[in-house]
Amino acid sequence: MAFKLWSLDEETLYEHVFERYMQLEAQCRELPQDLGIQDRSKGVLELAIEPSGVDSSRKKKRVRRRNRADAPKDDDWGVAVDSYHVRVEQSISSLHSSRDNDDSTTGYVVWSTTPFFINWLLYSASAAPFRLGTQVEVVHGSSCEGHMLDLPKLINLSGTDRSKRGILELGAGISGILPVVLGNFVDVYVSTDQKGILNKLKHNTMENLSQLNRR
Repeated sequence: MAFKLWSLDEETLYEHVFERYMQLEAQCRELPQDLGIQDRSKGVLELAIEPSGVDSSRKKKRVRRRNRADAPKDDDWGVAVDSYHVRVEQSISSLHSSRDNDDSTTGYVVWSTTPFFINWLLYSASAAPFRLGTQVEVVHGSSCEGHMLDLPKLINLSGTDRSKRGILELGAGISGILPVVLGNFVDVYVSTDQKGILNKLKHNTMENLSQLNRR
């Protein structure tokens, strides 16, 4: 399926949110009622970021598979071939606290969208336009409909592209997963969050610096 953009303005944004709400409402009985937290039962999580098909016995080390026969053959998709393993300390008690960080506490845990997003961005065929850059058709929007927009590469997997790239992450939370993994593919990665989150974010980032070994 061709990759296209849907331009959102104030009116279409509310339509988009309403449609997603109705989808969630229709599937609420089948969806887990955990708010999307990766694992609320553990204070320390070990997470693998890896292409599908990697032997689970090898999850605890970063696997270089670039020259192996079983490396992905989907060169047209520009998929990543390396695997990463991160260890993240989270705080379930702070999540439920009414005192920590001025009662803004959702950043103290790892949300399931984080490993899902980074696995999708690095390894999924559907994310190829973000890895490779492309021209994208805008299919809806009062001012841009029918136009073609240039979507630049968000990350540099090849190592041969010398253009500079940077990522600014707003509301990073405590995990530090994205900077230590995606930091391999950009020149600058800046993580931000509220003051009460920063110490734990820094700790988890430093604990996983071994995964940041391309640069």
